[in-house]
Amino acid sequence: MKAGKTYHLTGPNPSKAREFYELFVDELYKKDQKAIFQLD
Repeated sequence: MKAGKTYHLTGPNPSKAREFYELFVDELYKKDQKAIFQLD
């Protein structure tokens, strides 16, 4: 099963990165339902 895009998000502040990641995923998921998200 071929997935869409994979997004890698990194940051010096894990909690802040997670907060941004959640918003980022929420917005992008609406646009690309096939996207896979991965937080490094």
